Amino acid sequence: MPRTVSPSMTSSKALLLAIGSTTALTLIGGMTGFSLGKFAPSYYRGIARGGDAPDFDPVAFGVGQGVTQGMSAGVAIGLLLVVILGWLETRSRVNNQNGERPGVES
Repeated sequence: MPRTVSPSMTSSKALLLAIGSTTALTLIGGMTGFSLGKFAPSYYRGIARGGDAPDFDPVAFGVGQGVTQGMSAGVAIGLLLVVILGWLETRSRVNNQNGERPGVES
C-alpha cells in the first residue's frame, strides 16, 4: 500500500529555513569578525586598504566584514537547502506514486 506524503516543504517553511540560516550565519560572522578585530587586529590591518591609518578600527571593520560575509553565506546555504529538500520531497512523492518503496529495489 503506497504511503501518502503530506507536503512538508511549504513556502512558509522554506522562507523560515532561509531566514533562519541567514540570521544564524550573520550572527556567527559578526562574532567571528569581532573576535578577529579584537584579538588579532593585525589581520584586518594587513588586508584592509588604509589599515595602517591611525583612525582605522579593526573591530568595526571585522564586524562589518563578518556580517556581510555571514549574511551572503547564510542566504546561499539557506536557498541551497530549500532546493535540496524540495527536490528530495518531490522525488519521494514520485516514488510513492509509482508504488516504489524508498531503499527497496524490485
